[in-house]
Amino acid sequence: MNIRIVSTPPGEAPEYVRKAWVGLVVPLAAAGLHRFQTSTALPRPKTWVASLLARASHSADWATGYIVDAHRAVEVLAEHAPDAAKWWHENAASSVAPGKFFGFPEEACEEVLEEVVESPPMLPLRTLGFGRVDAIAFSPDCRYLAIAGGAMAVHLVDTQRWTVGLTLEGHTADVSSLAFSPDGKLLASASGDRTIKLWDTAAGSEVRTLTGHAWAVSSAVFSPDGRLLASTAGDATVKLWDVAVGREVRSIEVRSLTGHALLSAAFSADGKLLASVSRDGTVKLWDVATGEELGSQTIRASSAAFSADGRFLASVSGKRVKLWDVAAGKEVQALAGHAGDVLSAAFSPDGKLVASASLDGTVKLWDAATGEELRSEAIRSSIVTFSADGKLLASGSGHYGVKVWAVATGEEVRTVSGHSREVLTSAFSPDGMLVASGSTDCRLHLWEVPTGIPVRALAGHDGPVCSVAFSPDGKLLASGSGDRIVKVWDVGTGQELRTLKGHTAAAKAVAFSPDGKLLAAGSSDRTVRVWDVATGEELRILDGNGPVSFSFDGKLLATGLDDRTIALWDVGTWAKVRTIAGRSCVAFSPDGKLLASEFMDALIKLWDIATGADVRSLIGHTRSVRAVAFSPNCRLIASGSEDCTVRLWDSSSGESVRTLRGHSLFVESVVFSPDGRLLASGSHDCTVKLWEVREAE
Repeated sequence: MNIRIVSTPPGEAPEYVRKAWVGLVVPLAAAGLHRFQTSTALPRPKTWVASLLARASHSADWATGYIVDAHRAVEVLAEHAPDAAKWWHENAASSVAPGKFFGFPEEACEEVLEEVVESPPMLPLRTLGFGRVDAIAFSPDCRYLAIAGGAMAVHLVDTQRWTVGLTLEGHTADVSSLAFSPDGKLLASASGDRTIKLWDTAAGSEVRTLTGHAWAVSSAVFSPDGRLLASTAGDATVKLWDVAVGREVRSIEVRSLTGHALLSAAFSADGKLLASVSRDGTVKLWDVATGEELGSQTIRASSAAFSADGRFLASVSGKRVKLWDVAAGKEVQALAGHAGDVLSAAFSPDGKLVASASLDGTVKLWDAATGEELRSEAIRSSIVTFSADGKLLASGSGHYGVKVWAVATGEEVRTVSGHSREVLTSAFSPDGMLVASGSTDCRLHLWEVPTGIPVRALAGHDGPVCSVAFSPDGKLLASGSGDRIVKVWDVGTGQELRTLKGHTAAAKAVAFSPDGKLLAAGSSDRTVRVWDVATGEELRILDGNGPVSFSFDGKLLATGLDDRTIALWDVGTWAKVRTIAGRSCVAFSPDGKLLASEFMDALIKLWDIATGADVRSLIGHTRSVRAVAFSPNCRLIASGSEDCTVRLWDSSSGESVRTLRGHSLFVESVVFSPDGRLLASGSHDCTVKLWEVREAE
């Protein structure tokens, strides 16, 4: 990255921001810029950003600039100016709450922006699980169901086998909208990263990326002939794109009194008209050929959906769905019956039915002509969509999965899901062919690494699955849970083989000894229990409060203690050998020389096992570290953090060699495959992501 330092901070900035100006302005582009506006008409600006920009604009009505998450900026800075990042951590980090944003006038940033060149981010090899579901779409031939949302990946589910056929990786923010081309050969995905991507549905490859929107893209829709794509965004513009070449044909600025963002758009059946819906409830009609506005109508709605022919609009407002004649601007029907606010609505392809999903935990089916409620299904969902033939209805669940229903009978055809809640733990099988994951949904999942296909789900715990571990021969899987129980499973059959009791609080961590004879579990009850795997006999109770890890030669066991230290125990005598500073996570190097542990939130320390000496510090994360792991050859260390990133470190120098971004929430676990070529990360976004560890690193 090429950066020229801008040394003058804005005069209105707080003192600690002035001192950290280098850390906040220089890495703006790498930190993910978002343009924003603020009005001088604001009588009492709630932030110093608004006040600063209003004054900077002088007589202008609006001032433009850039906004950036301070923690994200410093994270980037740590890779290029470690001294400045160190100052931030020591002097200012505690003053800035996570997610705090700072803004800077556009003029002050222009020189920097022109000189910043960022390399493309490393993308996950595969995403296991769907995360939060924000968008679903059937292909025209109903062969595929596309699912996307908070996991940033798009999954194509084969509806004949109901398995994930392809996973499309490339977006760097949540995916908000999906649309298939009329011939089904292309899939468009709109994202908060301000781009629309076009994908080849047969090959699973990215055809092109459409860029031009200044804010998150909220929707994308193909014209009836498939030649054009319309997109809407938070920058209050509708853009028309030539699909064949990816060229922007027209950009329409949708002006409204409130300047609200656009929610969606739809083409008329003949493709000559385009309707847009703003967040303030304004519906506008546009001539596609000229971009001329033909008319507008204001309705009150939190979301809206068009019928396939573009003649009618279903608007969501509170507990009701209202149907409107778009051309006349008249309400033609009100669908009332939900006991909670409606989240989304959709027309069937023939326009005769409307489906709605509500906070009351139901999905309802309505007769569009009469307003009669035809069916109500008890399912918590945030989004609904019909298949192209109108025979199936898919609902994106608030529990991070998708249910598919037969419209005619209301019968549930299939549930397509991964974990329904936060992923807390993950582990590779010894042969690297399987990944096991555990979640707060009380389940374990086994995934096939080459294909990403879920092999089986293991149910039996009554609490969150906090930790999983494969036995060295790969035949057994151990799990520790918030239900205070440790279970041992047969990997081949999924059968529960043994239940180990004794803990009086959550079993937070489990680990097999290298010879597979012992199983250790650390608990919130301040004990570590060690069992004989073959008999289930409890052999020893040690002091501990969470993390457990055997050294690779099996001679030492590390346990976390109450006083935020790590105890090393001699497995032969069970005597305490040494105490090392550390907290919530710990990992031995395969060569037995080093121990890695979290130390003071965002800091990772490496310790010499033989002497207990502090070897070096790994600085770069901006929030607490939740997991650490060594690569099999000891050259790399992986760490997962509450800053939603995974970092790879050079263990010999302590330098951060790569930051992996793709998770949208806390990263709770990291683990290398046995051959060191892959890294798995589990997150609170309900997914496990597989990353390719490149030789250059």
